[in-house]
Amino acid sequence: LELALGKAKKETRLDFLTNLISKRGLDEDLNRAEKSYERYGIDYSIVFFDLDKFKMLNDTFGHEAGDVVLKQTGVILNQIKRDVDIVGRYGGEEFLALLPNTPLNGAKVFAQKVRSGIEEFEFLYKGERLTVTVSGGCVNRKDFSDQKSMIDGSDKLLYRAKEAGRNR
Repeated sequence: LELALGKAKKETRLDFLTNLISKRGLDEDLNRAEKSYERYGIDYSIVFFDLDKFKMLNDTFGHEAGDVVLKQTGVILNQIKRDVDIVGRYGGEEFLALLPNTPLNGAKVFAQKVRSGIEEFEFLYKGERLTVTVSGGCVNRKDFSDQKSMIDGSDKLLYRAKEAGRNR
């Protein structure tokens, strides 16, 4: 029973498609990071990512192609992140990276690695190459009064990147 409970807990923390932390797991980790920030002053950054024109990809090639892209994006994110970083699927084609003890410049370096890694990867579906890019918004906790405004700030920067032409 304990083994089954442990397995069930692990499954609720992992997104089955991307093998990244689930939204529920991200919420738990964000709460833990916030408590460490409030109590010990341990700073952190986050990056919101969104796959560009993902709906168009699904409409053109089908949801199976979209699933292939999501799954491979999970592999790419897991390869780029450090052991201490937490990366998860926030929902749909949105991802969030929680970067402990990382200043804003470090978050930007990470985001750029992800952006270029996805742009340069050869996504294939049924022998056809799919062009995939990602946009992101980076923020640092100390620049905001609370975690909610930090998350909102990251989301706003993400949409500003999309409005500026995507793949940013």
